[in-house]
Amino acid sequence: MTYLAPIREKFESPPPGEEKAIDAIIEMFKEQLEKDLRRNKQKDPGAIMPRALHAKAHGCVEATFQVQKDVPKEYRKGIFQPGAKYKAWIRFSNSFFPNRADGQPDARGFAIKLMGVPGERLLDGIFRDSEFSLEERRTQDFVFINNPIFFLDDVEVTRVFLKIAVSRRLTRLLLFGLTHPRQGFIAVKVFSKKTYNPLRVDYHSMTPFLLGDDHAVKFSVSRVTPADGLRIVDEPGPTEDPDYLSKVMARELNPEHGKPVYFDFYAHVRRDPSLPIEDGTALWPENLAPKLPLARIEIKPQDFRSPERIAFSENLSFNIWNGVREHQPLGGLNRGRLAFYRAISEYRHHKNDAPAFEPTVQEAPL
Repeated sequence: MTYLAPIREKFESPPPGEEKAIDAIIEMFKEQLEKDLRRNKQKDPGAIMPRALHAKAHGCVEATFQVQKDVPKEYRKGIFQPGAKYKAWIRFSNSFFPNRADGQPDARGFAIKLMGVPGERLLDGIFRDSEFSLEERRTQDFVFINNPIFFLDDVEVTRVFLKIAVSRRLTRLLLFGLTHPRQGFIAVKVFSKKTYNPLRVDYHSMTPFLLGDDHAVKFSVSRVTPADGLRIVDEPGPTEDPDYLSKVMARELNPEHGKPVYFDFYAHVRRDPSLPIEDGTALWPENLAPKLPLARIEIKPQDFRSPERIAFSENLSFNIWNGVREHQPLGGLNRGRLAFYRAISEYRHHKNDAPAFEPTVQEAPL
């Protein structure tokens, strides 16, 4: 059932057996989702099937994505046209452990959906039976984690890891680490992080993407220091509340007395062809992949904890392959995510009797 990704031979070199490993990963996740659903229904008969990853949202906020006016000419590709401005939705979330209290360690996610994006769609060339209208599909997704690299090299290593750890028990990482010590070390580092305010953390795409036809880049977002010079840090807080991350965000974005929050959006441009594309654990040093500011994100004070916004967030899907051709994901992990995201999203929405959708520019739940 694998959905094949288009290969950019200038950058990519798929290993043999990748498609078989991708199919195995999808089946493992479906099996785990069914187990989670059965367990949840024992506590709540009305429980729905959760997301496979990033199941717990800390908040889904409305934002503005403003492209810099001085983007260098060679990087004016896709959405990054000087001065372009997009409405956006940003979902802050946990990563791997769906029921873990916020005071416990986990990786944290930052997923962006831009609205009203023109251009040739990546998925139009892959899936002919799209369920979305042209207007609804004028979106661009980016998915980030609060770590610059992933802990798995490629799809095959991912399959081996998931066979051990699909139960989402942190202790099982130790077993994986015995046979894959480097990857195990990175995994423990990624999932042992504590976060005290999702609005005060830097996030990374981890894997590479195209910027036009000639550049491979990784993306990142960083919280902007206010004009008063106050240093923004993720400081320890009262972690006893299992949902305190959402409440911390709500306090900072309080409509009555909160101030706008800003993130800068960067591309790390691969200047050295020796920097790996297919290895998700490879760190691109800044001297070989310099950081280029491309846009600024503004999140205004708002109430994002209404029942309407929470329901909107729960049914909103993010897919790094949802976007324009100029920002095609690169590498084996991203090729695997093409098949995985679509298959698991379709499976979950079908089980929950909640059709998948893409929001339009006009939609703005309170």
